[in-house]
Amino acid sequence: MSPGSLARVSTLGLAAFLAGATLGLLASLYHAAFFPLGLIAILLAVGTALAGARKVFTVRYPALVASAGMVSTIAVLAGNDGQGSVLISANVAGYSLLSGIVAIIVFALAWPGSSPTSSARIEARHHERKTAP
Repeated sequence: MSPGSLARVSTLGLAAFLAGATLGLLASLYHAAFFPLGLIAILLAVGTALAGARKVFTVRYPALVASAGMVSTIAVLAGNDGQGSVLISANVAGYSLLSGIVAIIVFALAWPGSSPTSSARIEARHHERKTAP
């Protein structure tokens, strides 16, 4: 791997991790603030972000790294801080957030990637091969 591509992969990975961590922070803060509309908005934002990462990049690692940033931030903020304060409570809103985010992450990462070549190009190549002498 060349130094240029290593720097590009590292930069993209760091940006994806920070974007996921930011989204995880927002999810932790606002999922219960306006329950259930806040939870629905957060889950839509998570789904849109991961679907966008899967659509824009042909590789899976940006969505995977963003998911890792999101989950690590939520895990840190869901814990007890030693003074009895938690941001994600053990109630319907908290469990809905955690299960919804896990389901979206699994679905987004398991979704098959889009092929860089369209079916029209494949058909055109197939037609060219048939007509070539």
